[in-house]
Amino acid sequence: MIKAILIDPFAIQVRFIKLPHPLVTDQWECLNAMYAALSHGTCPVRTIEAVRLHAEDGVSNFLIVDGDGRVRDDPPARWFYLWHLHHETIAGKGLIIGADDSGNERSTTLALDEIEWRCRFFEVRLEANGTHLVGTRQPWGQR
Repeated sequence: MIKAILIDPFAIQVRFIKLPHPLVTDQWECLNAMYAALSHGTCPVRTIEAVRLHAEDGVSNFLIVDGDGRVRDDPPARWFYLWHLHHETIAGKGLIIGADDSGNERSTTLALDEIEWRCRFFEVRLEANGTHLVGTRQPWGQR
């Protein structure tokens, strides 16, 4: 199993999850688990994209995100930002995994409390002067 960090702006949570290891199980099983973890009832994920994170420890950690999140006709209502690890807000959920020198998936080396500290959650608000991202600590559907 691979230990990954799931960033869920719908639940306002950052937590560890386990994914099947692609070198031990079928690679499709690992990919399907990533798609399932990143999907939400309001925005199923159809493509994924990997973004290398800036990390001070020099180890490769990647943020896996919805590849279409920003360009959907109806973008996700929840977003997040990782202060000092990535330069822009991300639509929908994110999954942090590690990688070895060959690019094979492995457990992340980043600490959960560090990601919790760096993570900020946002929701889309429709206002008279347009659509805005506004900080939130309220789980989806609990307004």
